[in-house]
Parts: sequence; C-alpha cells; structure tokens
Amino acid sequence: MDYNSAAIGGLLHDFYSEPWLIDGKINNKKRDNKLSSKHGFAHAKDALNNSKIHFEYLLNKKIENIIVRHMFPLNITPPRYLEAWVVTIADKYISLSIFKNPKELPKYIGIRTKK
Repeated sequence: MDYNSAAIGGLLHDFYSEPWLIDGKINNKKRDNKLSSKHGFAHAKDALNNSKIHFEYLLNKKIENIIVRHMFPLNITPPRYLEAWVVTIADKYISLSIFKNPKELPKYIGIRTKK
C-alpha cells in the first residue's frame, strides 16, 4: 500500500476553510437548498479544490481519489484505490460517534433543522 498517499489524503480529506455549521455557508458561498449541495455531499469537492490551491505539489491520482471519494456512499461513486478505501472506512468509523445522539445527525450531514 502507498502509505504516503494514504497519509496525505487522510490529512486533506476534510480540508475546507470555513466552519461548515454556520448558516449553510461554506467557503463564503451560500449553498442552495438542493440535498446534493449540503455539506455531507459537497465538502469533498471543496476539500479537493482547497488542496489543489494550497498543496498541488503533494497531489497525485490516489490522493485526489481519497479526498473526493471519502464520503462514499453519500457520494455514490466508490473509491478506486485501496488507500482511498482505508481512509473512507476510517472516516466512517470515527463518524459513528454521531449516532450517540441521533437527533444531531441532520446537522452533521449539513441539513439545517428548525429550532
């Protein structure tokens, strides 16, 4: 396994620049109300774009795949490389902690709920 690509992809997979729970704004852009534009579905592309801006010299096809596919199955295209699967599974394992409080789930996938 390419542990360098796995480590870099693991570090950059959530590299977005704004707090994602603030009124639906990500990277100073207002998202529309489509489900596909919510944080859980869209932040992988934001992370890849930010990574290309700040760390283009570190990227390769595996790292880009790790970043953009780590939200599978929310993003329906599965990871292509073993390294991407490892980061995706580790990300899902860590994310299981949100199920300790199921009422918080909509917030964590980027769906704003009424108070």
